Amino acid sequence: MKLKFLIVVILALLVLASCGQSNKKTEEYDLIGTIIKFDPNDTKFLLEGSGPIIPNETQIWLTVNSNSRLIDIDNNDIEYRDLQPRTRVKIHLAYNAGLDTEPQQGTVEYLKIESED
Repeated sequence: MKLKFLIVVILALLVLASCGQSNKKTEEYDLIGTIIKFDPNDTKFLLEGSGPIIPNETQIWLTVNSNSRLIDIDNNDIEYRDLQPRTRVKIHLAYNAGLDTEPQQGTVEYLKIESED
């Protein structure tokens, strides 16, 4: 009886811990920077910025796909074509592949507009 209770408690803690991690992408960012090149007819934009994965200010090409979530200042969902040059954004990357290429590249999982020029 005590063993079953202990197993249930451990499973509940694991579920709660995983729920907390799923919200991290909205609180922690891989990059913070400014959009410097943007074409509304494309799916890539050039960002100048830095963050935990790229400590020095640099330029990186970022791709937006159907799995990317884009949010404005008021936390409303937006579309790629709503982005603008000189917009300051926070980005969580889907994965870090391409960071060792020249130029650096990445795929946006989550983008939040921080400020608009």
